[in-house]
Amino acid sequence: MPSLIEFLSHVGHPHRGRHWHDPYVPARRIHDLAFRKVTVIPHPSPQIGALTVNVTGTFTQPNARKSGAPLAVTDIDHFSLRRNGTEIQVLAPNTTGPQVTWTDSTPLTGTDTYEVFTITKDGFISDASNDAVVAVAAADPATAITDLMATLNTP
Repeated sequence: MPSLIEFLSHVGHPHRGRHWHDPYVPARRIHDLAFRKVTVIPHPSPQIGALTVNVTGTFTQPNARKSGAPLAVTDIDHFSLRRNGTEIQVLAPNTTGPQVTWTDSTPLTGTDTYEVFTITKDGFISDASNDAVVAVAAADPATAITDLMATLNTP
């Protein structure tokens, strides 16, 4: 009888000429994370120059595991959308089509890098998707006034 270490060393590999697949292989990585649109719109605020920025994107949910075995939409628990390495949203799989749409309504000023992971119902996490990068400019106020003058007037 093989030891536990010998058994574990053969998990997921062909054994003695027989070929079998480990059914618990994570989903393939998403490779088409993309922006659908990046919008900068005036914010309905009394502050001059206040802007609201939204980043909207899409990706195609995977339909196979890393091994090539099929992956049904019902096998996907959720997607983890991350900005700069931090999860910002948990997205449900799309049951009506292959595209998943996402919106980040609180992007950071500067360069934001987005990636998404697939989490299957059996608890496996896919490799990271490709990176989608967007530069969010800071507000662009007017230049500073440089000719301000004051005079003291006495009666």
